[in-house]
Amino acid sequence: MKKRYMKGLSPMPDRVAYSKQYDSVIEMSDANYDECTSSDWFRYGEDGKVRLKTASELKVDADKLAKENLRVANKGTRDEALANLTVEVDGMSIQVRPKDELNIRLKLQSLEPLEVTKWTLSDNTRGTITREQLELAYATGLALGAEIYDTYNDTLDEA
Repeated sequence: MKKRYMKGLSPMPDRVAYSKQYDSVIEMSDANYDECTSSDWFRYGEDGKVRLKTASELKVDADKLAKENLRVANKGTRDEALANLTVEVDGMSIQVRPKDELNIRLKLQSLEPLEVTKWTLSDNTRGTITREQLELAYATGLALGAEIYDTYNDTLDEA
């Protein structure tokens, strides 16, 4: 392993025994050099020199990274749940995903109270549905979507 000196890091011995006021020099392989010289590992001191982050600084960064990773994972779970949102109404499985909301509202506005219409169900078959059944599917879908968002927000609060 050869010594690699990075810009801003200069080898200096401790001036006082047990002092933490010295520059850090790291020995690393060529393979690790590029990966480890990112700002995740180093910070700029007030004197303009680059120094290794302390263990407590690295812990804070790791905690922030873990929290962000959890948020991204939970967001993916939320998006998947919303993309597969269906409700069962009188034996018919109706998709009530956020992207279906506009179609449902437009159809509800065009239907008379007792009117029946054709609707594509979640298994891509065509079914006959009443305005009342479509309203029930829409209301149930909105409630389920709100529940999914509440669960997602609760996981963010817990993190």
